[in-house]
Amino acid sequence: MRRKILILIKVLLLIGCRTPINPNGELILINQIGPINTGGDCLDVDINNDIVSVAANYNGYFIYDIHRNDNIIDSLSIRHHETEMQANVGDNRIDDIAISKNHNIVFSMDKLDKIYLHKIEGIPYLQNWLDDCYGDNWLSIAMDENEENIYMYFLMRHYSAEEELVPAHCEDQDGITIDFDQSDCIYFGFTWLEESIIPIIYGENSTSIVWKNFTDIDLEDQYTDSGSPSCEYSTNLNVRASSIYFDKDILAVAYGELGVLIYKQIQQDLCYLGDSENYIETDISNNSICSNYNVDIETSEINFQECCEKLECPSDWLLENGDCSQLYIDDFGIGLGGKFVNKGGVSPQWIDKFDTPGSVNDVYIAENTVFAALSASNGIYFSILDSEGNIVNGPFQFAEGYSINGIDHDKDLIALAAGNDGVLLFEWNNNTKVEFIGKYSTDYTNKVKVDNNTIFIATENGLEIIQIER
Repeated sequence: MRRKILILIKVLLLIGCRTPINPNGELILINQIGPINTGGDCLDVDINNDIVSVAANYNGYFIYDIHRNDNIIDSLSIRHHETEMQANVGDNRIDDIAISKNHNIVFSMDKLDKIYLHKIEGIPYLQNWLDDCYGDNWLSIAMDENEENIYMYFLMRHYSAEEELVPAHCEDQDGITIDFDQSDCIYFGFTWLEESIIPIIYGENSTSIVWKNFTDIDLEDQYTDSGSPSCEYSTNLNVRASSIYFDKDILAVAYGELGVLIYKQIQQDLCYLGDSENYIETDISNNSICSNYNVDIETSEINFQECCEKLECPSDWLLENGDCSQLYIDDFGIGLGGKFVNKGGVSPQWIDKFDTPGSVNDVYIAENTVFAALSASNGIYFSILDSEGNIVNGPFQFAEGYSINGIDHDKDLIALAAGNDGVLLFEWNNNTKVEFIGKYSTDYTNKVKVDNNTIFIATENGLEIIQIER
C-alpha cells in the first residue's frame, strides 16, 4: 500500500512539473476588438502610433488606421492591402512585418523571395523592394533607426554553398599570385594551379547575418538602391539560427537548442585580424602601412577595406626587408589579411551567449536584457547585459509550463504569444522580478505587440486587440 502511495505522489509531482505556473491571475479587460479577418493566418504584427500592420501569409499584408475615442480603440479601417507584391508570381506571401518608427515605412518579408517596402506617407517607391542579397532566402529582419538612415540587419538561410570560379594561375611558395604563364611558372619552380570552383563565405545548409545601410527614407525617394554598404556579410552560423533582434548597439540571435548568441554593433570602421575563432578588433585608421596604401583617385581617400582584406605580407619578405610598406605602395596585392567591418555592422564573432532548455523560438531585447522565447513548455529565459553586451546576471526563468512563440513589452508590461494558450501578461520593472498579471484566451497566437495598455495579437484567425486596466 505504501509503495502505491509513493508511486502516486511521484506521478502527481511529475504532472505538476508540466503544469503552467500561475494558471489564473487578475486580468481586467476594458476593451476587445476582433478577431479581424485577415483572410489568411495572421503571422506577425507591428504598430506605430495610430498605424498597425499585419503579415497575412498568402493574403499579403494589411496596413490599418486605428480610430480612438479617449484612448479607447473604436475601430480599425484598412489604409492599404497588398497581395500582388510581385506580378506574375504565384507564391506571393508575407511572413514577417516591421514598421520604421522614425520614417513610417512598412517592411514586409517574403521569406523565399524579397523584402517589400511601402511608404505610409510621401511619394510611393517605384522599386518597392530591397536589392538582392546573398540568395534572398530571408528569415528575420532587425533595424537600427537613425535620423538620416536605417541600419538593417537580416538573417539569411542558405541551401547551397556560395561558390567562386578561380581561374588557372601561378603561385609562389607563400601562396602569392604571380603573373606567369604555365610554362614560366613551372620553369621557375613555382606552383601552377588549374581552374577550380571553391566554396566561399558561407557553407551549405547554414545561415548568415548580413546588413545594409538603407538611406532611401525621404518622402520624395522613389528607389531603394542607395546607401553603402548595400549588402555586407557579417558572419556565418549553422542552420539552427531562426530570428534576430536589435536594440541599443546589441544584436541577439535565436540559436535553436543552443540558446542565444549576442553580437555588438560596430561604432567605427574596424579591421578584424586573426582567424574566425579568435578575431582581434583593430582600428587601422592610423595604421602606418595603410596610410601609404592605394589612395582613391576620385576622392583622395585611403581604401582601408582593401588594405584590411588583401592577403598578408609574405613572411620571407618581412624578414628580409623589415616591413611591407613598399609592397603596399606598389599595390602588389598585399594587405593585412583581415576582415573589414564598416561602421554600423556587427562584430563577426559573438560577444557572449547563454544556453537554454528546449529550443529558442524568438528573441527580444529591452533595457539591456535579452529574452528568449522557448519551446517545449520552458517559458522565457532572460539574461542581463552590461553596455558591451557581456552577460552580468542570469539567466532567469518565468512562464514555466508554456511554449512561447513571441514576446513584446512597453513600459512595465510584458506580453507573450503562447500558441494555443493565448496571451500571457506579466509586470516587469527592468530587474530580475517578473510578476504574473493574467492570461487572455484566444485563437492560436503567433505574435504580439504592446502599446501602453493595448495588446495587438496576431492569431491564426486574424488580428485581435485587447485593452487592459493598468
